[in-house]
Amino acid sequence: MNAKWSPESSPITESSPVADNPSFRISHFAFPLSEAWRVEGFLTSPLVFLATFALFLGWMTPGIALEDSGEFATAAATLSLTHPPGYPLYLLLGRLFILVPAGSPAFRVALMSATAAAMAAVFLYAIGREVSPHPGRLGPAAGALAAVLAPALVTQATIPDKYALNMALLSGLVLLLIRAAKGNRGAAMGASLLGGLALSHHMQGLYLAPAVIGLLWRRRFRARPRTAVLAACLALAALSLKPVALPILSARSVSLMYAPLTKKAALADYLSAREYSGRFQAYTAAQKARRLFVTAPAELARQAGWPVIALGLFGALAGGRALAGFTLAGAGVVALSFALVARFQIAGVDYYVLPASAFACVLAGTGISALARAARPWAGPLLAALLAVSALARGWPRVDLSRYYGSFDRARNLLAALPDGAVLVTRHDDDFFPPMYAQRVLGERPGVVLVHRPFITRLWHLSQVERLHPGFAALDPALIPWGRTVEPDMLINMFVRSHWRRPGLAFSYPPEGEMAGGFIQVPDGPVFLAGRPGTAPPLPRQAAFARGQSRLRSRGVLASYPEGSRFREVAGAFATSWTVLAARWVDAGNPGEARACLGRADRFPYTRVREEDTNGLGEKLGSGDR
Repeated sequence: MNAKWSPESSPITESSPVADNPSFRISHFAFPLSEAWRVEGFLTSPLVFLATFALFLGWMTPGIALEDSGEFATAAATLSLTHPPGYPLYLLLGRLFILVPAGSPAFRVALMSATAAAMAAVFLYAIGREVSPHPGRLGPAAGALAAVLAPALVTQATIPDKYALNMALLSGLVLLLIRAAKGNRGAAMGASLLGGLALSHHMQGLYLAPAVIGLLWRRRFRARPRTAVLAACLALAALSLKPVALPILSARSVSLMYAPLTKKAALADYLSAREYSGRFQAYTAAQKARRLFVTAPAELARQAGWPVIALGLFGALAGGRALAGFTLAGAGVVALSFALVARFQIAGVDYYVLPASAFACVLAGTGISALARAARPWAGPLLAALLAVSALARGWPRVDLSRYYGSFDRARNLLAALPDGAVLVTRHDDDFFPPMYAQRVLGERPGVVLVHRPFITRLWHLSQVERLHPGFAALDPALIPWGRTVEPDMLINMFVRSHWRRPGLAFSYPPEGEMAGGFIQVPDGPVFLAGRPGTAPPLPRQAAFARGQSRLRSRGVLASYPEGSRFREVAGAFATSWTVLAARWVDAGNPGEARACLGRADRFPYTRVREEDTNGLGEKLGSGDR
């Protein structure tokens, strides 16, 4: 018991797979304890974490933003389902972060995203130290910083959403794979567990299939039978998180995003995202080729930056055979991400290429180390500083999300405009998730029935709404043509006819096809009510709300939101409100107010208002100043 460890007494020999890495042994697991690991583990890694976390904390939204942030904040707070194929690991971790006494529930879930992104920076830094054949810490640190400052990842790290955790899981998995390839059995166990968790969190884990094969096969990794069985059990246990946790979450709390997963068929459809399957074949052959050879490379360059790509190519060449396995693994990730961009259209391509961008950034760090070794001593710090500045300039948010309240302000406006018992129909995720968060998490205006327009044709959604609001009947039984097939448009009109006599059937957008059957849209504050011909539009109230949009504009709501195509849906809805109001003033015989409204509509950066409607109003008003 008093014997001390020494290199001479170690069981590791010249032929050992970890002979080139001083270590100690616990059972049959070997844990590297090199000087480089001591430095990065106890000094540099915390600095990398704190620096990146501080950046994200300063940029973080105080509550919900756009995209899926309202959905994930609500699901984490209520432990309910998200959209398929489900993200139980994110929800469970987010629920733990909600216990942190800081800010709103959504802010606390966003803290988890920021923490995950900062951990990804630490893992990527360690990867750079592991694979680089040249010593140095500045290059790997700069590469890690560049990776987590990719514009798409910055957006995800500052709101409640899933891709920051995904990046942390994938980068941690690659780090463990590299150490497992060097003979570290403990790392192999960790890689099995983390690989299962990564794949259960997001299908991007399949990107690393070439990395798993390449990194382990190159070293001829051989596991003992007991080790292999234990690794397989850990991977299966992690993979079982979805089929075990999701039905429990489904039974625990009502979700407006999917039906209860009480049957095997419903669970299978949910896990496979069957409802999205049509999106895989949405492009023609020419469109797929363009996305593969033009869109995907351009997006990779936007996320990584040309300095990173140039330094990454140099690092791969300078590393030679020492970096061949890692370079080939990265090439496999690039190929798979590009193929996904070419086939799948349901989300932005920026998120698809984030793992490929991270590989390029790690190689850029090794390129900086190689240049510093070959050139003068000041070359390394200079290149690292330039790369860090370039990454900051590329990833710096174009809108100060730390002061972004637009989504929540609009949600409150929509809910406050209606009495209890009213029905609010929303059109997009951006006007559905914020009111859902306000109701389910903060308890605001629970008496307003919230329905999502794309899901009205899904009977499971109507059933879930009825579960949330006892006594509410989604469809009037007298209007249902029992025994006949109901087309989607017919079902939507049945819903309108079932509720237009309630205290208020309101829409967050100007409905058109929904108004078939003699109904008209009546603007009333931030909403559009379903009415009958002859209903007088309350113009003063609508005008007061429309003028209030200018205040939202001054708060940054209408600026260029990061990855702004989704945000412009909201800007388009505001502009539509102005245009519809202008038409009402024309009908009321007040051209001055109508011109003012059209002038305000023209200030929005993008609208889906039909140009012919605006031009038609302009012709009615003459050539007066708008």
